[in-house]
Amino acid sequence: MRSEMSRADRRGREMIGVSIPCFIGFLRMGLSMLGTMKGMMRLALLLGCFSLAESKAGTAYENDFQDLAIGGEPNDFLVLDGAFQVQADGEARFLELPGAPLDNFGALFGPSSKTGRRISVTIQGQSKGRLSPAFGVGMSGLGGFRLMVSASKRKLELLRGDEVIKSLEYRWKSEGWTRLVLEASPQADSTWRVRGKVWNVSDDEPEGWTISLSNQSAPPRGKGSIWGHPYSGYPIRFDDIKVEDISAALK
Repeated sequence: MRSEMSRADRRGREMIGVSIPCFIGFLRMGLSMLGTMKGMMRLALLLGCFSLAESKAGTAYENDFQDLAIGGEPNDFLVLDGAFQVQADGEARFLELPGAPLDNFGALFGPSSKTGRRISVTIQGQSKGRLSPAFGVGMSGLGGFRLMVSASKRKLELLRGDEVIKSLEYRWKSEGWTRLVLEASPQADSTWRVRGKVWNVSDDEPEGWTISLSNQSAPPRGKGSIWGHPYSGYPIRFDDIKVEDISAALK
């Protein structure tokens, strides 16, 4: 399970534009008033000491579930099927899909859009013998693109709706947290470039994209999505969801 420090460290890497006087003031107040790195960073944001690089990227939606009640379902989620609930491990909170029943489950979130989008999520699952989960992230509703880790098949798959349109070999690490990033953007020749990136959070983020393709038709308007198939009987956990609008960067 990731610690609060690791979550804060990831966010700290994205921070830019720190002035020396502001930084000194932040340290004095943060060290005297707050006991965690995450709390210090939140104070810094309130003071206006830091500007986040992600804000310039056009963040349209974020959810790390830290401020949500345990045992409840996020109000801004539309659960298609499955008993998704906010749970906790120590101080860290996340959205959890139970390990039973063994079926396919999903939920929608964020704003509905048809523009270029980048959607990312961190997911944890666990194998049991030869049984492993499948999980992923999607965009543009039920008929849009999805990036799925199919651990039992040792595959990373790109789907359009329920149809697999590209796959490659992928070895997933059980019990660790996996970061998935899915991006789709219109191109000058009227096609859509779809690409995905996957890595274990204990490793460095890969520089290049793990899987990509060109699709002839635009995705429908729709929301972001998460998907979980707990074939191993263990829960699947979702955290650090982010939706970015990349349409402005394409112009």
